[in-house]
Amino acid sequence: MINRKINIEKFNSFCIIQTAFLGDITLSLYLCQQIKNVHPSAHITFITTPLGSEIANLAQSIDEIKIFDKYNLHKSKVGRKNFIYDLNKQKFNCVISVHRSFRTSKLVSKIKSKIKIGFNTASLSPFVYDYKAPYHQAQTEIERNLSLLKYFGIKNAIPHVDVQFSNEVQEKIDFLIQEKFVGSEFIVIAPGSIWETKRWKDEYFVELIELLAEFKFKFVLSGANNEKELCTKIYNQLKEDTKSNCINFAGEFSIQESIYLIAKAKFVVTNDSSPTHFSNLVGTPVAVIYGPTSPIFGFAPKNASDLIIENNNLNCRPCEIHGSHKCPLGNHLCMTSIQPETVVNAIVKKFI
Repeated sequence: MINRKINIEKFNSFCIIQTAFLGDITLSLYLCQQIKNVHPSAHITFITTPLGSEIANLAQSIDEIKIFDKYNLHKSKVGRKNFIYDLNKQKFNCVISVHRSFRTSKLVSKIKSKIKIGFNTASLSPFVYDYKAPYHQAQTEIERNLSLLKYFGIKNAIPHVDVQFSNEVQEKIDFLIQEKFVGSEFIVIAPGSIWETKRWKDEYFVELIELLAEFKFKFVLSGANNEKELCTKIYNQLKEDTKSNCINFAGEFSIQESIYLIAKAKFVVTNDSSPTHFSNLVGTPVAVIYGPTSPIFGFAPKNASDLIIENNNLNCRPCEIHGSHKCPLGNHLCMTSIQPETVVNAIVKKFI
């Protein structure tokens, strides 16, 4: 462990690595922004996944994006070797990894840099990183990531992330909003998650929309292409009058377009999934329904305007930090016990 403080102004080329889920990638943008805030002339290279690059492209603090295609192009030894060879041409001063996996630590070990910073819980941490920050469970993920900058004497104050959408994205979504909603306020409903236990029941989302329809809102069902079937199922169960005020856009938009759509919404309703962090990124209030996971793990929405909904009367939860595909007890009470009326009442009190 190196104890001396680092003068950040002596480091001009930073490499930040996050190749996890889309929500994790979104949360790492605050770290990039903080570096740029204190050292505007620093060149920040961001290593992420092909999908993650869409999110990273929004951040004005990031100067260059390198795509690490860990499941395809860079899965083989030759692919990784070529990727690392290309990276080392840039002569980084500082590598910071917020991802703790074995694959990422192996990648970091091959990158040439004056110093390397990571978490003490990262794989191969004693052998790879010069500075090893404690991974504090009690902190939010944003705070944990920002703690990696403490060796520069930078405090954990959470910055506002400067994002910029292309004219094409803005024009496309603005046109659709004007065409479909004619200036009416709309709510984004994001019912998906890659983890089945994190999904609130389909019929509950149907009832939620029906109850909120009484307040004359329009609705957008949003999700990735693999969530289109789920959103279609929910849409098809709506009453005909409600359907006329609801559009299923699942699978229709890029990630950037989906985030810009969220930026235009009155608020978002979602499970504990990436739309939570997309909403925070663009300042749209969000209501998050928690089941097997919990805000205590550090992935809760960050703003006072946000709403957290969970059943704290169950001894079995939380059972997972990320979720799973099957309830260990076989009853999924953490989600089924949260009734639509409860969620709507909390939303009305908070947002309406």
